[in-house]
Amino acid sequence: SDVGHATHVAGMIGAVADNSAGIVGAMPFRAKIMAVKIFGLDSSNNITTSSQYFYNGVQFAYLNGANVINLSLDSVVNGPDTDSLAQSAVGLAVQHGVTVITVIGNADNGANGQLVDGTTLSSIPGEYSTMDGVIGVGSFDAATGQKSYFSHYSTTYAEIGAPGAIQGTTG
Repeated sequence: SDVGHATHVAGMIGAVADNSAGIVGAMPFRAKIMAVKIFGLDSSNNITTSSQYFYNGVQFAYLNGANVINLSLDSVVNGPDTDSLAQSAVGLAVQHGVTVITVIGNADNGANGQLVDGTTLSSIPGEYSTMDGVIGVGSFDAATGQKSYFSHYSTTYAEIGAPGAIQGTTG
């Protein structure tokens, strides 16, 4: 990845146990990771993607046997937001029997996370967690057990928390 975040998340999921490397993933013995890249760099070296790339990536994953799709990516905007193509991609994945994991989102530039309510602040694809088969995830600080300072949160869309920081730093 151009950012490295997906590599980090894949390692948290599939890091092999009993290999003296010092980390064990959530699925250390049978995980199979399918890397699907939907981001690239534009001519100014900014990371970019599109709804069509998102749709194609999700479709590629479920058509090639993914049982779980982790969408550890988001578009957080002020005000309400929709993306019918992204929503369609997630819906089709669920119809194909895939469990989809979405993030609620993180604040930019080290700012504190805010409430995602779909009206004042929106998170795509995080808001799709209201669909059956989709799980919304926020981040918590592994040292304190509290919400990571940078993680957005929601009483509507976040269903679970995952470790995303240790003692206030991103992990």
